[in-house]
Parts: sequence; structure tokens; C-alpha cells
Amino acid sequence: MTLIARTRLALVLVLTGLLVAYTALVTHDFYSYVDRSIFASVDDSEANIAYTVSTRGNYGFPASPVLVGLDRSHAQFNYGPWYFYLAGGLTWVFGFSLTLIRSIHLWIVLGSIGAAAFWFRGRDGIAQSALYALGLLYCFEVSHWPMVRPDVMVSVFGVGLVVAAGAGVLRLSPWLWFGAGVAAACGAFTHLIAFSLLPSAGLLFVAAAVLEVMDAPDRRTSRRLVIRTAIGFTLGVLFGLLMFYAAIRFEFGIQWRFLNAYRDFTASAVGPWTAIGLHWSYAYSYLSREMQYLVGAIMAAGWVVSLAALWLAPATRRTVIAHVAPPTLIWTAYLVSNAFYTNYHQGYAILHQMMFLWVGVALVGMALTAVRQRLPRTGEALALLLLVVLCAQATSQLRWQRSGESWKSQRTATWVPFSEYGARVTGGIPKRATAWGTVIFGLESPDRIQLVQWADAASLFSSMSLPDRARLLPDYIIWGYPESRDNMMSVTRGSESLLARTSMLIGSAPTRVVSLVAGAPYGVTRIYARRVGPPEPSRLVPQVSVYDPGQRQWLSRVGPQVAAPFTPTAPITFNIGYEANPPASVPTRTVAADLPPGRYLLRVDLTTGPGPMTKRLLAATSANMLRQTMGEAGPDGDFASYLVDDNHAYLLAIHPGGPLYISQFDETAASGITDVAAFPIVGLLDPVEQPKKAFSLPALASWATVAVVTAQAEGGTLRVAGDDTASGYQIISPLIRARSHNAITVRIPLKVEQGKVCVGVLNGSESRWLVAPDIARGELQFSVDDTQGFRLVAANCNPAAGGAPSRFVLWPGDYLDEPTGTSYADLLVGAVFYKDAQQETERAGPEVQTVPSDLVVTKAAVDGPIEALSPDDLGYRAALLAHDNGVWTLNGRAEGAFTYAFQSKPRRFEKNQGVLLKGRVTQGGMTLGLQKNNQWVAQLNVTDPGDFTVVIAPPGSGTYTIVVAHNLPKSLETSIQFTRLGLLPSK
Repeated sequence: MTLIARTRLALVLVLTGLLVAYTALVTHDFYSYVDRSIFASVDDSEANIAYTVSTRGNYGFPASPVLVGLDRSHAQFNYGPWYFYLAGGLTWVFGFSLTLIRSIHLWIVLGSIGAAAFWFRGRDGIAQSALYALGLLYCFEVSHWPMVRPDVMVSVFGVGLVVAAGAGVLRLSPWLWFGAGVAAACGAFTHLIAFSLLPSAGLLFVAAAVLEVMDAPDRRTSRRLVIRTAIGFTLGVLFGLLMFYAAIRFEFGIQWRFLNAYRDFTASAVGPWTAIGLHWSYAYSYLSREMQYLVGAIMAAGWVVSLAALWLAPATRRTVIAHVAPPTLIWTAYLVSNAFYTNYHQGYAILHQMMFLWVGVALVGMALTAVRQRLPRTGEALALLLLVVLCAQATSQLRWQRSGESWKSQRTATWVPFSEYGARVTGGIPKRATAWGTVIFGLESPDRIQLVQWADAASLFSSMSLPDRARLLPDYIIWGYPESRDNMMSVTRGSESLLARTSMLIGSAPTRVVSLVAGAPYGVTRIYARRVGPPEPSRLVPQVSVYDPGQRQWLSRVGPQVAAPFTPTAPITFNIGYEANPPASVPTRTVAADLPPGRYLLRVDLTTGPGPMTKRLLAATSANMLRQTMGEAGPDGDFASYLVDDNHAYLLAIHPGGPLYISQFDETAASGITDVAAFPIVGLLDPVEQPKKAFSLPALASWATVAVVTAQAEGGTLRVAGDDTASGYQIISPLIRARSHNAITVRIPLKVEQGKVCVGVLNGSESRWLVAPDIARGELQFSVDDTQGFRLVAANCNPAAGGAPSRFVLWPGDYLDEPTGTSYADLLVGAVFYKDAQQETERAGPEVQTVPSDLVVTKAAVDGPIEALSPDDLGYRAALLAHDNGVWTLNGRAEGAFTYAFQSKPRRFEKNQGVLLKGRVTQGGMTLGLQKNNQWVAQLNVTDPGDFTVVIAPPGSGTYTIVVAHNLPKSLETSIQFTRLGLLPSK
């Protein structure tokens, strides 16, 4: 085997190993975040279709049975059935799980990589497959939103069409083109945005037929083959259509009415170029501008190479066209068709991304083959260079994946898993109870609960007779974030309350709130129950569940009322909406109280009067929630409607501290807020009883702003007005001591009101980032380095300077400090089996700094007897150094910024024998250490005000001097006290 062959084999093995590791890590991360970071949206309710297919064999949507006024309870006519049959089959085998169905997205991505490996065989196949895999997995991590939708199934059929059509160009075959026809029809009817797959398949077949006739020695035989293949292709298309229409029971009329209604529903004045640009943005906006130009260049190159191949030799021509033309045509036709589809979604981008990568990989393969044929050595060198570049890229992506810096990974720290949230919402509702409400809580409808989406139920009830309404009243109304969001927007902008509309539809049936469930990002979900008997006064307080992401626990106990009176204040102004600058909305009245940080159940006593029910809404908001540009999940805070005969209402507040506002929208003359009672929501133990494992971060008042940045205390928070720099520091914490290599988890809530701000972690010497402030993180996890401390920094993370100045709010936070590898089980076992050794080796706390940083210092050594230094042990002593009864003080003006405060006489140190220095810095700073032959061999700077404990050991046994030098770069004034100064006993 030649050197080049051995090098190639080694690179192939390394690249394969890196790809396997990267794919495994992407898969691992997916299952760690998919239930938590990808919040359950309305689209995810389509999992109910798979559940119904699995349990009842019905291709319908009982949780949302109406679409654009048409019945889809037994025929899901807007999507093809293949995705839902696959999901239904998985549900039948493994049981229902939203995570299971969402996993289809990941496994289709991995499957397309397998298809690329199958198709791009040959000498450069591993490089081409690796390039496609790295590109697609990066797209998946950065831009994909793996929810329950059939969009990803379009890409299955798109890739299937590419492979079948490509193979059909190489060798005209009725079976290959039958497969191409099936793939085109199924892809087009899986989601009609991909209808361009059908004409694309037709054009590819025509091209294959023309090439067959051009290249065949016997024209008659070739024409017969073309006819047979055309029949196979047609049968494939018809078979795909047959599967679709059989699934919807051949309801051609319903589908036609749906298409017309959906066309009107999505009609837009947006021009075709604008529509294409928006679809392009969804597909590639995460790439740099230069990379987006490269994407366009690849599409153009695909066409140039496909057309230029017509002038090549027949065998080469077919190979080039088979590999380049199908993905280029499918991609281009899909992009052109997007001009007429003015609805936009992240799922529509997947086919764009797959085809872009497929065309690029095909072009790379064709280029390497062409160079190798003309210049074999150059071609082989380029192939080896490509393998080296791919190994480097795979290593880079693997390192990034391991860093946990993906936005999906970071959300796991602050968002509640939907499986837990949904279980809390529906857990108290009896099996098969009837309900209206948020469709995502009806995933297992009609078996768990018989839930119908609120909008569908309201639409159907509006068309019913009164007797039918009385017979079909729901047992419960489950009011989640879509309804709460829309209700808030409707009332604050002067329209009808959705709750009032519900009340009018169900008539005089009495209902009351029986449960409140809260957790980010879903806000507060209310469950209203219809009762048939007299109310139970003792049961009027609703059940409460609030998720605490810091401790990953549910709080459900209501504590005693807080003694904080709510008093009238001037009505506050809300600016909440989808807009960048939402319009103002002013409530009728506002009351406020100053409350400490916490989670509260609020009972609001009301007076109401007769009149229209269009504007009846209560809002519980903190000061930082008054201006919000919200997304799909709605605003922060709690917004709840009430009815004309309600005399009290319940709200939930997750409050950062400071003023808490209760606002009322109600213009009737007799309306008002008579009283507000706040009850803290706690866990199994009351806060004073709860063991505290976390340490509080330094008080916000001690954090230092930089440059032109200003900070103002606001209740228990800090409101920061920053600058417009690209990555400038805004505010920085005092030094926080921690032992080297300990695992730290920091939780510090931050609300960005303007600009883009991220929190990072500097090491104790501020010389390097332990966590860079590059993305927003709910938790910061890192290991302490040899500097034995860290500082938190809130910094701008804008792509460029000159934007809007940063505006953000900080809340008090906490952190966990845990020795790496030490668990509770280790401590329990050690206390019994290794008790003596454990007592002797129990390490000192993080307040003790050591040199070297990995020096093991026990608590017993720090607290035990030492050989104290006396004035007689000093070889040099500055004039301002005083000694009194074992305590040394440096107080006054030093002779120089870095002059010595004292130097001991030379003395013998044994290996690992340390010197202990303990005291307090009030002003100034110092450098502590050991010298040998007047050269520093171990030293540490102590420049932060506060207590310090330092143990310094020499690099080996020998004679050294103990030195304390001033460290006063700004002012020569110093005030330092040493309460303990001496040698620890040698071991």
C-alpha cells in the first residue's frame, strides 16, 4: 500500500469516527431538549391525528375537528396520510408520546444522510457523504424546530425522487420511474407547498427519455423502453394519488372547497419576489451573507453544469446529469413555487436545505472526478485536502456541540418539560370528561379527555340550536396560552373578551376556576369547571401548581397571606403586542404593592356592574413586564378575564421583587377593585424550613457598571441602561471565590428590554472566559480554573455596534458549588467506611485560596495550630506595618505602589508545607508569596475588599522567604489586617 493510500485510509477512518461521534452527540442532545426546549405549539396538536390512527384506525383530528368550516374529524384532507400513518404505527408499537412522534424529524434527517451515503458511492463517496452530513446536522441544530408536522416527510419523498430519478437517468427502467412517480405524488400531497415535485418529476422523466433516445444504438428499442417507462411513471403517480384519496375517502369535493377556502385564508398582497425572499430567509438566514451568496451560486452552478453536460460524451453526460440535474431542478422549482405560497413556516425550509446540500455535494464530486481524470495527482491531492478539511470541520462542530451553547440546550434550564406541564393541567380531570380549550392538551383525545379546541367548539356551538347546546355543554374549559394571549390582545385593544363569548355560548351554566398551572414558556393555564350543585365555600380557592426551573420542582402549597397592602396608584401603561413598538393600552385602574421576590397566588375582590362585557380583564404584572414584544407563547405576567357576576378572581404572579401591579380593564360604572390578598406559593417545606444548598450571588448593589452604563435599584432588581457597543461589558460582579476544578452552576434571571445582552463568566484574574457571553443562557455551567474564583459579566452580544442601546433588568441570583465527582452517596459511604480518613482529609471551603491551585488543604489544617510569625522572624519590615498581640496591620500610605510590606528571614520549608495568611482587605491590595534567591516562586494577588484566607506552598522542599508586597496601582493608601500569619505543620 502506497503512502498516499495509507494516508487516505487513515483520514477516512478518522473522519468516519468523527461523524459517528458527532451524530451520536446530536442524537443525545435532541432527546435531552426535545420535551423542554421545543415548546408545544398549536401545530404539535396534530399528534392527536397519529393517536387516533393508532387507537381507532381513523385518519381524523377529533381535538380539532373543523378547518375553514369543513369537517375533518374523519378525513384529514389538508395533509397526506403518510407521516401520520408512520407516527400512528410507532404509537401502536411503543405507546403514545409527543417525544416519540417528534423524533421522526430527527430520524428522517439521519435517514437522508444514509440515503446520501448510498447514492454518493465511489472513490470520493465518504467525503461527499460527510459534507452532506455535517451540513445537514448543522442546519438541524441551528434552525430546525422538530415539532409534529408532516413537513419533514416532504423531504423524504424529495430525496426519494432525487435518487429514483437519478438512477432512472443512468438506466431507464419502468420500476425506477414508478418509484419516482410515487415519490413525487406522495411528496406533493403530503403538503401542497411541495406540489412542484410533480412537474419536476415530469420534466426529469422527459430529460431521461430524450437522453435514452439520443444515446441508444437502436431507436426502435429505445422508444419501446421509453413507452414502458412512461407507463411505469404514470402508474407511480396514480398510485400515490390513490393512497391520498383513499385516506380521505375520495372526498374530492371537500378537498376542492378546502383549497379554495385556504387560498382565501392565506391570500396576501405580498409580491412574488418578496414571498420568495421570506421563504429564503427561513431556510438560510442563520448563515452569513457571504454563505447565502454561496448558496445562490451553487444553484446557478447546478444549472450550468447540467446544461454543459449535454456536450459531453454519452456516458459522462448521463453521470453528470443524473447526479446534478434532479436536485437542482427540484430545488429551483420548489423555490419558484414558493412565490405563490404566502404562508411561512420553518418546516417549509427543510427541503430547501436538503436540496442545497445535495446539489453542492454532487458538484464537489463531479469536480473531483473531472480533475482526477485530467490531472490524477492533482485530483488525488485535492481529495486528500478535502478529507483533511472535513476532519477539521467535524472536529469543530463536535467541539461546539459538546460546549452546550446551542439555544435549544440553553432553554432546558428555564423551560418546563411539556410532558410534566400537560400532566399537571389534565391530571385532575376525570377520564373522558368533555372539555373545550387549548388543543395541545387534547393529544390523547377522546380517550384521556374529550377535548375540542376552543375555536372549533365555539364555531360549532354558534350554529347549534339551544336544546343541542344544553345537551352538549362541556364539563371543563382549559384555557392555555393561545386563548389567554388572544383574549389579552382582544380586550386591551378594545374588542370582545373571549371568555365573555364563551359564557354567552354556554348560557347560564355556572363555572368557576378550579386549577391554575404556571411554568415558562406556557404562562398560566386556567381550568374552569361547570358545576351542577351549590358551591362549596371551603373549596373556592383553586388548586395551584407553579414550576420552579431553578430547583426543577413544582410548588403547590399556599402559604399565609403576606402583610403588604395594595393601594390605588395612577393607571400604568401597557405596550404589549407582536410589534417591535406595540401601541399603548391603559387600564381603567391600577393598585400596587411592594413585594419581595417570589411566586404568589393573588385573590382579587371585585365589584362589577351591568353593561357590555367587552372589556373585563385583570392583569398581574411586575415593573419589567409593562413593555413587551411577545411571540407565539404570549406575554409575561398573568392576564385573566372575569364575568359580570364574578365578585373575585385569582391570578398568579412570578414576581422578581419590587412593585407588583394589579390592573383592571372594565369601563362599567360600578366596577372596581376592593381588595387584593397575596399568598406565597411554596414547596413541601416553607422557605424558612427549606435546606439551602445554593449560595446567594453578591448583592446587586455591589456590581460595578462600566463606561457610560448606569444602574438603578428598583425594588429587589437592578435596572441597567447600557450602551450600543457590539460586545462591550455592561456590568460586572465582585469576585466570587471557589475551589479549582469545582463544578459551578449559576442562575441569574435577566430580562432584556432592548438590544441584545448575554451573561458570561470571567475567571478570577479576568484573563479568560470560562463561559463567553455569546448567547442567552438560563444557567451557566462551568469548572473553576486555577485562579480559584470567577466574576459574572453582563455584556452586549450584538453582531455590530450602532444599534439600540442595551436596556435590561437583573434579579438576585444564586449558584451551586459542588466538588467534581463527589455525590451524596459518596459522602454517606465515606462517613461510615472511611470516617477517620474523611475527617483528616476534608478539604477547606472555597473561601481558601491556594498556590498551587491544586494544593490539597484540609479544613483541620486551616483551623488548627500554626507556627505563627513574630516580629523577630522578619528580615525587612515597612514602617506602616504594626504588630499587636498576634495581629498584623498595614494602615496608611505606602512608600510605593509595589514596594515590600515585609519579607521574612530565610527558613526551611518541607515539601507541601504551606504558609497560612488570613485577614481582611479594607482598602488597597497586596501580592503574597514565597521567594528563593529574591525571585518569586509562588505568588497570589489579593486586590478585592473583604476577607481572605490564603495557603501558599513552595514547588519543593528548600529555603524560602515569605514576602508580602503592596499592590496599589491606583492609590497608595492601604488598610489591611492579618489575623493569622504563619506556617502550617508539615505532613
